[in-house]
Amino acid sequence: MREQNVSANNKLSIQYDNRKPNVSAMQFPTGSNAALLQPEQPVMRSVTLAPPLTALRSRNEHAPHIGLERPQMLKKLEVNGEYVNNKQQVTFSKSVNAPASNWNVVNDSLRCVPDHYILEKTSCFVGETTASVISARISNCLRTRSIEASFNDSKAKAKCVNSDCNKFNIRLYSGRGEYCHGVIVEVQRRSGNSLSLKKDCNAIFDAAKGIRSKETPRKPLRPVREMSFFNGLPSKPAFTTEPDITQNAFDLIMENSLDTNILGMESLCTLTDLNHSTQTAVFEVSAGILSSNRKILAKILSTMKNDNDVNNEGDYIDYESPHFCKLRSLALTVIVNILNLAKLDSNFIINLRSQPLFVDDVVSVLVECVKNPKGHFLEATIASKGLSALLSSELHHSVKQKLQVIGGVAALGDANVYGLKYHSLLAKETELCLNAFECH
Repeated sequence: MREQNVSANNKLSIQYDNRKPNVSAMQFPTGSNAALLQPEQPVMRSVTLAPPLTALRSRNEHAPHIGLERPQMLKKLEVNGEYVNNKQQVTFSKSVNAPASNWNVVNDSLRCVPDHYILEKTSCFVGETTASVISARISNCLRTRSIEASFNDSKAKAKCVNSDCNKFNIRLYSGRGEYCHGVIVEVQRRSGNSLSLKKDCNAIFDAAKGIRSKETPRKPLRPVREMSFFNGLPSKPAFTTEPDITQNAFDLIMENSLDTNILGMESLCTLTDLNHSTQTAVFEVSAGILSSNRKILAKILSTMKNDNDVNNEGDYIDYESPHFCKLRSLALTVIVNILNLAKLDSNFIINLRSQPLFVDDVVSVLVECVKNPKGHFLEATIASKGLSALLSSELHHSVKQKLQVIGGVAALGDANVYGLKYHSLLAKETELCLNAFECH
């Protein structure tokens, strides 16, 4: 047994001695072994480069949609004015002629999606179509939906504001790699309610693809009392406006904060709207604004005319800020709601006739809003509704004379031409106003 153990140990030592030179040669190759054994090279593993996480990017962010990936940059060639892949000849749709448009983007000005840039989920890929056709389709869609937009052809970018004061941008990118035969359309929400923007996004993408939108037009609001679930219910006594409700709105309007002013003005818009309040409540609130609350009326008119350059705290007011633009449009809506009552009650007409200065001031402010529609489409549209309401009431003689003196008819004509090109709702309201002017 000892002999066997000794022989086994000798074999192990021999094997170890035979392996030792090889190990030493691998670690420190010298002499002839240096030519036989090459040093090992490190194996490169995969490396991921990603942009830093910010407050707007979560770790669980989903991958881009299929068709919107960003493959490696490939060299492009220009063929007949179109950029195509050098390994792949692509035929664009040549039979489509781009209609007259406010947004004229050519393929030369398009850029590919930047590296490590994460596309918004509100994006789509449009293949076999040039950028000029897509931009023309989107421009026409924005005009039809009465979305205010400013276009930049060189950057292929459009800044938009819809009727709910939601701001969003539209960007066009050139596809690359296997997607070089089309254009990427991206919508970026900047501010506002995402639910309100959803329908606009769907309509924009359908227009970019050349698909006719299946969205049905929204029906006008109806008063609550005319809805079906009120049939058969016992009638209640006449509603009287609680003083606390109106007083809270008045107090908010008289504050020195734009946020509180907007809340108060939104409350007055609801209280003076026949589609949201009863007729008795609307007349009570409107009469209170015109007669018993001179300070409230003065604050509403000053908001419409941009009179106060400095607030009570000594800070200058930026009239082009989004908050003040929204406050001004709400103030115009309150006045238009009050003017619409002139077509329903003769006693209310007598109340308005007793305040000729108020009517003159209102007509002057409405005309000034119509004169400057660029960048203020919503305000110009609301002002046109107010002028149309006055021309359709028993005050049309005095209002017509006032419009002729201050150049209101020419302003309405210019706004109508401007609306036909950029804003369909403005064109419609100014046309109704001009028709009411000619009828009387």
